[in-house]
Amino acid sequence: ISICAVNNQGSLVSPCSSFFDPSIDQPYDIVLNAAATKAYVANHDGSISVCDVLPSGLLDSCAATVISTDNPLFGLRIDPINNNLYVTVFQAPEDNVVFLCPLNGDGSIGSCQPLSEPGTGEVFGRIAINPDSTCAYLASGEPFVSVCPIQPDGSFAPCRSFSSSLAFTFTLATELSASGNTLYVSNGGINEVYACPIIDSTACSPSNVGMCIASNGNGTFNFSGFDEITNLFASRFGFLYVPNNANNSLSICPLTSTETIGTCPNPAFFDPTYNIIQSAWLSFSK
Repeated sequence: ISICAVNNQGSLVSPCSSFFDPSIDQPYDIVLNAAATKAYVANHDGSISVCDVLPSGLLDSCAATVISTDNPLFGLRIDPINNNLYVTVFQAPEDNVVFLCPLNGDGSIGSCQPLSEPGTGEVFGRIAINPDSTCAYLASGEPFVSVCPIQPDGSFAPCRSFSSSLAFTFTLATELSASGNTLYVSNGGINEVYACPIIDSTACSPSNVGMCIASNGNGTFNFSGFDEITNLFASRFGFLYVPNNANNSLSICPLTSTETIGTCPNPAFFDPTYNIIQSAWLSFSK
């Protein structure tokens, strides 16, 4: 895991420090809890490493929790209202697997259960959850996004699909702006991210997603597509971070006043010590 300082323009400051732990295995995603005291790392071996976060922002000791034996975990998302962790699992025995894992008071992971079949494609990457924790948006690996109402117990009601008039090829990951008013979707194969306005941030239906606007990060987006996951991250300070696993860079894009994607600095942030950049997550509470 690379840990980088961030300046007040949203840019990462090199050199970054590296964190190693025996429990971490080809990590695909990382998220922090709301208090920024625990980091959760999705591993290729089907486990999640739960790591302490020091006051400095660096990581400390980790402990692994197995979610799905021999099936890689591609995305994590914490529902901060209900303190649930959602885990997307790829190549599991059945398609479309999302695991629901309650988080205990000490930050450890409780008993995880697979959610019922969303019924819309395979699940890819990090899912997005609206600020009220009533709606989830799932990338399908197909030309649509699944829109899933979240029930009081954390499970999904039947999902319905949203397809952009801009013609998604295959969706890889979803993210919502901090306000919950814009949905960002990474689109594999053509290195584009779509910014789609949410008409009512408290509603949950495909008709609630407006006309999407495509961006290629003024040429900085470079994620390889279907066989790799790019997990987007939108900070509450108005930046969208797009990992580019094809050239090990990170596009850092300011968001406009309407939350569309602005002009991304070129070149994107690059550190030659990285192997494949899959994910980004920022903590500003330290």
